[in-house]
Amino acid sequence: MRFSKVISEAGLKCTFNINSIDEGICSFGEEEIREHFLSKGHEIAVHGFLHKAEGLIRLIEGICECI
Repeated sequence: MRFSKVISEAGLKCTFNINSIDEGICSFGEEEIREHFLSKGHEIAVHGFLHKAEGLIRLIEGICECI
């Protein structure tokens, strides 16, 4: 989140790769991701823990695979 703040203040955009730290455990909640990344124009790239089909699950499930 600190890096997101620094590059946002510099007018830059970034793709963040946020993975689950363990099956079912995500280091960020949905509101934190929206507030600190998506609302600043950054995008989220993921490589899911369980390799669930993209487009068939909710955004936060794809980011954290916490279902």
